[in-house]
Amino acid sequence: MNSTTNPASAPTEPPPSLGLAIASLVLGILAVCLGLWLVGGLLGIIGAILGFVHLRRPGVPKAMAWWGVSLSLVGLLLSLLAIVAQAHLSSQIDKQFRKMEQEKMQK
Repeated sequence: MNSTTNPASAPTEPPPSLGLAIASLVLGILAVCLGLWLVGGLLGIIGAILGFVHLRRPGVPKAMAWWGVSLSLVGLLLSLLAIVAQAHLSSQIDKQFRKMEQEKMQK
């Protein structure tokens, strides 16, 4: 009997799990698409956290997680810019209404 093992029957390691990277990428894409609303920012935060958790794992492919983190942060930034723009527009509209009310009261 030969004591050598067949390489085809040798146990192999399971492929690394990409679940967190995929979730990060999907949430990043949704964050960019929904960045003008608050939900885009929330999805961006969750996507970035999942991507960073995946990046800390040793021996796993990292490209998809980096894309997920990047898109999540872009979505978060879009959401923050939308909130600032909405607040600015809201204050401008409020100023105009107050000005119109004062003019109306003076007449």
